[in-house]
Amino acid sequence: MKYIAVMLSNFYSELSYKLNFITGILNQAISLFLSLFVWLAIFKSTGEQEIAGFTRPDIILYIVLTNLSMMFFSTSEVVRMGSLVRTGKLTNMLLKPYSILGYNLSAYIGQRLIYVIPYMGVLLVFLFKNSNIYYNLAIILFGSINFLMFFLFMQCISNLGFYVVQMWPFSSLMNSIYFLFSGVYFPLNILPSGVYQWMKYNPFSMVGYHFTLAVQEKLDFSSVKELMLVSFLWLLLFYVLYRFTFKRGLKRYEGMGA
Repeated sequence: MKYIAVMLSNFYSELSYKLNFITGILNQAISLFLSLFVWLAIFKSTGEQEIAGFTRPDIILYIVLTNLSMMFFSTSEVVRMGSLVRTGKLTNMLLKPYSILGYNLSAYIGQRLIYVIPYMGVLLVFLFKNSNIYYNLAIILFGSINFLMFFLFMQCISNLGFYVVQMWPFSSLMNSIYFLFSGVYFPLNILPSGVYQWMKYNPFSMVGYHFTLAVQEKLDFSSVKELMLVSFLWLLLFYVLYRFTFKRGLKRYEGMGA
């Protein structure tokens, strides 16, 4: 119940700052429309009916889904630990009877909940269109693993807050890397073969490019299972890395500002 209370508290906090929510939606909408205009111009100028296995309707849907996923998979978490360390609030949290990781996960879910609603609405439309229940369940499981994997990834980066005074530059950096490596601007298979093979299984591509292809039913069931395994392995790696960096960071923590 304590984690649910944390989640609801952060959800209500997001609702209270309506201007931030509206600004975030507008910012994402502008990025979405710019990407769409670029791709429509590419199709018009080349005269091609299909590019890298994507028709015009396919690429429009792909761009919409990957941009919506950015509201779900946020890089804002990278500043959390730095803020707790800098203000000394981490000291109070360490004294309370709950897991720091569990608290951060609950807070993250609460903050993202308001953005998840439109994303899940679009996702459910595609799931209902597909009559293969096993494929649909695989997509749901794939998305759930991706969510936890990406959260742990951001927590690992966030632990740099034990060593760095200001973490906000890392937030901008991770956001830029997300745009490039997740396939938000373009499907990754449009890259040269060697580059694509190198980028294919990176953590960002799991939550962006590959998950979107799965939703668009451009992957068969065996491919989705393979990608779930890759994402799960990333999850395990980031969990181990998080535990290691958190323990090392606590040895340096002096509780300033507590």
